[in-house]
Amino acid sequence: MAMNDETHPIICGTDFSENASAAARVAAALAARMEKQLLLVHVAEQSDSRFVSVERRKEVTAPLLEKLRAEAERLASSGAQIEPLVLTNGWAEDAIVQITREREASLVVVSSVSKTAFDHWTIGSVSERIAEK
Repeated sequence: MAMNDETHPIICGTDFSENASAAARVAAALAARMEKQLLLVHVAEQSDSRFVSVERRKEVTAPLLEKLRAEAERLASSGAQIEPLVLTNGWAEDAIVQITREREASLVVVSSVSKTAFDHWTIGSVSERIAEK
């Protein structure tokens, strides 16, 4: 099978939670089946990353990239081609929507965190805000 990794990848956002791990397994299976590249993305949210030094950004993102690489290795048995990517450009939902548009993703997979109805009403969730955008 030829990998169709140059166009319209699948993007999977992860916060390394149990729910995100399950979503990543599904995303990897879909990517393998559809012959798409999987971008495994974690967003290191910073209040304003423009004011963080390059050195500090590397300190923050290096361990996160290692966690993503470990997750990609765990998912490798799916047969999907996986690219781990740490983003530092703002809030998770904005960064994921931006990379989705830039890479012209065919699908975005994110998990939803179990919350009470009140939490959803007052706070919402990243997955809900991505869906809205």
